[in-house]
Amino acid sequence: ICVMDHGEVVQVGQPEEVYYRPCNRYVADFFGDNNLVDAQVNAVDRDGVAVETPFGKAVARGDQGMQFNAGDTVMLAVRPENVELLGANGSAPAAHVKSVSFVGPLSLVEVESAKSPGATLHVKQLSSQLAAPLEIGAGVTVSWKGQETWVIRK
Repeated sequence: ICVMDHGEVVQVGQPEEVYYRPCNRYVADFFGDNNLVDAQVNAVDRDGVAVETPFGKAVARGDQGMQFNAGDTVMLAVRPENVELLGANGSAPAAHVKSVSFVGPLSLVEVESAKSPGATLHVKQLSSQLAAPLEIGAGVTVSWKGQETWVIRK
């Protein structure tokens, strides 16, 4: 697949590569739903890029050719189907439920960061995997796997 923006080639690759590892915000927005989460780089090592987000600490992958340094402001591309909602388990919740839509086998949930109002995530989760029906305003923690998260320059 070749993705072009105003006549310029911005990314060429296999469909899976372009979908899961977009080179920039334009490509991330072009293919399906994507959460674009602001983050600050804490550290970089062979396991990935450690970042701080409005939803807490996370680890993500980045293009081998890109150099990231502690303090860099970046963006994470996290697909809604790769975000998992967990109960707050007595700790301070990372987010609060803004909306829930039951659409049969899937539930579409929007959550807002507890520490950065306005920062939201869209979540597509199997309805059968929700521990209990989610209430608007309920506190939750969010999680995603580093290998399913891609760092792009802001």
